[in-house]
Amino acid sequence: MEKLIPEKISINKWEDLQPLFDKILSYHFSTYADFERWLQNVDKLFASIDEEHAWRYIRKSLDTNDEKAADSFEYFLNNILPNVQIFKNKIQHKYYNSSFRNQIDDTLKNYDRIIEKEIKLFRQENVEIETKCSELAAKYMEITGKMTIEWDGKTLTPQQASGYLFEPDRTVRQAVWTLLSERRLADYDEINRIFDQLVQLRNQIANNAGFSSFTEYIYLSLGRFDYGRKECEDFHAAVETVVKPLWLDILAKRRRKLGLESLRPWDLEVDEYSRPPLTPFDSGEELIEKTLSLFRTMDDEFYRYASKMKTDNLLDVSSRIGKAPGGFNYPLPITGAPFIFMNAAGKHRDVSVMTHELGHAFHTFLSFELPFRFQSETPSEVAELASMSMELFAADYWDAFYSNPDHIKRALYEELTGIVRTLIWIACIDAFQHWVYDHPFHNHEAREKSWSDILFRFQGEPLDWSGLEKYRKGSWQRQLHIFEVPFYYIEYGIAQLGALQLWKNYKSNPQETLSMYKRALSLGYTKTIPEIYQCAGIKFDFSPSSVREVFEFLKTEIDKLEDA
Repeated sequence: MEKLIPEKISINKWEDLQPLFDKILSYHFSTYADFERWLQNVDKLFASIDEEHAWRYIRKSLDTNDEKAADSFEYFLNNILPNVQIFKNKIQHKYYNSSFRNQIDDTLKNYDRIIEKEIKLFRQENVEIETKCSELAAKYMEITGKMTIEWDGKTLTPQQASGYLFEPDRTVRQAVWTLLSERRLADYDEINRIFDQLVQLRNQIANNAGFSSFTEYIYLSLGRFDYGRKECEDFHAAVETVVKPLWLDILAKRRRKLGLESLRPWDLEVDEYSRPPLTPFDSGEELIEKTLSLFRTMDDEFYRYASKMKTDNLLDVSSRIGKAPGGFNYPLPITGAPFIFMNAAGKHRDVSVMTHELGHAFHTFLSFELPFRFQSETPSEVAELASMSMELFAADYWDAFYSNPDHIKRALYEELTGIVRTLIWIACIDAFQHWVYDHPFHNHEAREKSWSDILFRFQGEPLDWSGLEKYRKGSWQRQLHIFEVPFYYIEYGIAQLGALQLWKNYKSNPQETLSMYKRALSLGYTKTIPEIYQCAGIKFDFSPSSVREVFEFLKTEIDKLEDA
């Protein structure tokens, strides 16, 4: 079979790609070997497009004030991707209608399921709507990326300013928290309008595809083949009945240790004994070097991967004005290595984010040798298992950041109690999204009430919000996933429960657990999610009874660190 796709593809405009798509679509395969080689060419073409998309997204995220980068990304969204989507659907039909499809082996079964659901979902009229959704999400990112406050004679990003919430001086914490909340409130109405448009556009996408609700549509779109809404509601129930009581206990102890009559929202980050914040590093460069030292001790293979990323300038970790918020690991399917983007500001949480994103990166490296690039495109329930497990594995090596053992214990206590807090928040965000898209024509008042009810269901009322209600009503707006990747959030909670199981195994047998972890990650998406979890030595189960079992272990570990 002729080589349909060149080794290197330059993508500046749609006309660069159309001849390649034409070749792919016109090729006739008469044997299964031809069919498989054709699929390899398809794989190479889409990997090249994905990499181009990745770099344009990365560049505009690195500097939201870079108009050239923003225009380049917008051009890709408006003039290249819509055409790609149309031709991608044609290729999927060519694959799906081929008699050779019946001969694929088990490692391609998930790919086959994905093609089948994408054919079912695709509607040409939705291409333009999806582009509008991407533009609105980019507008949200632009708004939040430009948020700053003035404090102590300095202009600070929200990520930088949040470091002051760890300060022992309560008046400082309150002042900075209020400034941040006021700044976010200034954009509340505009962000609300963006979200209104997103909800209606997404509802239209679902209706165009023949679905009664966006919730039903997105479950299939996200490829949730191995669980459904019932399991998500089981997760909600588990958080409400198992996680919430532990969280309320943690907060009650925090209030007593701080000697306060009541906890206010600015009292959640500060050390419980009013000690100064932990300072694991002073700069982005130091964060990278200490992380390399950590992996040099943990595992030679992981150290090689992390070192390659540093050498190839694939790490941008420091927060700065104009940089988009958040953090991500973006795979580069042609390069064979990912790019890590984050907003480190010298806090311990940055250490966890760094090891989290490197867990994703190691996943990319470990699955790179699979025959097809699309086989390494794992669902989030697996991808986040890789990253969240790595956060916990790395805790045994935090002496790379702290010379004082007490600081390590204190950091681990914050990490584990943070997991409890995060699971609460995940349930809130997931339940909120379900409500929003179950009631797509709601008004702002109903939305605010729903958010308030959801917060009470999963958090209770451990904090004193008197006089601060106006700030609480829009706290959901800080979660960028709601705007950029709807419903993609509970995956973190599912994976966190898997990661806790892996960490439990790791504490008993670290080498065997790491070996099973690597083996599971090397599978990419050639197995089902439950099979991948089983390969890692854990269960894919987030029912209340299963969560209760893993939380007994977690509570024991937290209790050991109670006075850290």
